[in-house]
Amino acid sequence: MSTLKDHYIRALEYAESRSSFTLGELATSIELTPEQKAQLALQIHHKQIFNHHASHYINDYEKQAIDLHFSVEDKFRLLNYAALQEARESSRSATWFAISALAVSIISLIISAYLSYMQLNSPINIPLEFVEKIDRLSKGQAETNKAIFELSRGFSPEREQKEKNVLPAK
Repeated sequence: MSTLKDHYIRALEYAESRSSFTLGELATSIELTPEQKAQLALQIHHKQIFNHHASHYINDYEKQAIDLHFSVEDKFRLLNYAALQEARESSRSATWFAISALAVSIISLIISAYLSYMQLNSPINIPLEFVEKIDRLSKGQAETNKAIFELSRGFSPEREQKEKNVLPAK
């Protein structure tokens, strides 16, 4: 949308600060073109913008100065315009925050994938003292397992006979 304000909005802003004014004063102040002035005169005649007390405004506004007044409806139009502008600005701000958050998450994803790849392709470095400790624990466990196996053989004569493929005597 254009950054220039519509002539209706400029007219409302002009009228808000005045108790009464004429279309000529308004047109001069906000620099209306003749076409814009004619459009505004028609809107005023149909009482769609500004209050007046003329019965045939469209026929009389060029002949004599007719006072116009800022109405409550005009105030609400101006307030709605201001709210719309604030909403647009908030929307732009929210869009930029969302784009920024999306960019950060994509960058984080790429960095995470790269670090995972580097970690998978790097050699595993275990300090020598840990390797020696693991070897001692493994040898100790192997000796313990062998001792348990020997003890279990001693208590089970039937097992020895099964291992020798000999049937027990009756």
